[in-house]
Amino acid sequence: TSYYKAIKEVLDELGIAWEIRLEHLLALPGLLVVEEPAEDLETLWPAVEQALGQAVHTLREMRRLEGGRLEEDIRCRVQRIEELNREIENRTPLVTQEYRSRLTQRLQELLPEGIVEPGRLITEVAIFAERSSIAEEVVRIYSHLSQLRLSLEADEAVGRKLDFLIQEINREVNTIASKANDLQISQVVVEVKSEIEKIREQIQNIE
Repeated sequence: TSYYKAIKEVLDELGIAWEIRLEHLLALPGLLVVEEPAEDLETLWPAVEQALGQAVHTLREMRRLEGGRLEEDIRCRVQRIEELNREIENRTPLVTQEYRSRLTQRLQELLPEGIVEPGRLITEVAIFAERSSIAEEVVRIYSHLSQLRLSLEADEAVGRKLDFLIQEINREVNTIASKANDLQISQVVVEVKSEIEKIREQIQNIE
C-alpha cells in the first residue's frame, strides 16, 4: 500500500532497519474506512408501515379490552350503590318510628303518672322527621346513578362527566350521614363511600 511504501522509503533513506508489521499499519488513521451502504427508504417504508400499523392495531385492541373491563367494573359498583341506596330508603321510615317509640317511653318516665300528651308527641316526632329527612338526597342519588349509566354508553369522552357525577353522589351521601341520626344507615353510608372511592379510582383511567 502507499502507507507501506512511504514508510519503507523513509526508513531506507535514514538507514534504519525496522520491520514494518501489520499492527503498525492498522494504527495509522484512515487506513481502513468502513462505509455503510445508503439505505433505500422507499424500499424499507412498506415494512415499516406494516409494523406501525400492527402496533397501532394492537394498542387499540388493548385499550378496547381494558375499557370494557373498566366499564363492567363501574357498572357492578353502580348497581351495588343503588342497592345500598334502596336499603337507606327502606330504613328511613323505621328511624322515625323508632324515635317515636323511644320518645314516648322517655316522656312516660319523666311525666307525672306517665301521661303523654298526644299533641306534644306528634309535634316532637314531626320536628325530628323533618330535621332528619333524607328523601330528597335518596332520590337525587338514584338520578345521578341513572345519568352515570347513560354516560357509560356514550361514544364520546366522558371521564369528566363521570367524575362530576361521582362527586355529586358523594355529596348526597355525606348529607345523608349528617342527617340520618341512625347507626344502621351510617354503616350503609360507609359501604357506599367505599364503592364511590373505587369508582373514582377507575374513572382516572377513562378519558
